[in-house]
Amino acid sequence: MFHKLSLAMACVWFLSHAVPVNAQDRPLETLKTSVFLKLPTELQALYIGGVLDGMSYVSYGVQDPKLRAWTRCVRTKTLGESTEEVVRWLAEHEEERWSPVPWAVAKVIGARKC
Repeated sequence: MFHKLSLAMACVWFLSHAVPVNAQDRPLETLKTSVFLKLPTELQALYIGGVLDGMSYVSYGVQDPKLRAWTRCVRTKTLGESTEEVVRWLAEHEEERWSPVPWAVAKVIGARKC
């Protein structure tokens, strides 16, 4: 029950902080790195999990050996460990804080020695 309540609260929080932009561009603006870094650890993990799920979903069915290697690499760590890596990477690379969080996720996963 606690997990369902936490998930519901996280969804409400994210939706309430989504910034609508010009309808011709895109429906939502990605979460800014500065906002992401202020989130509680659980919400950071939820966000990173969503990024990884999204990356996985859009590549479903692609028959590329690099993609299979990427998937294996993602699975070498838990979601908590991956979240810690992303937060640490952002702390160590302040010059990259202008980038959206999914960029940091891609950099962290890409840097793993798998």
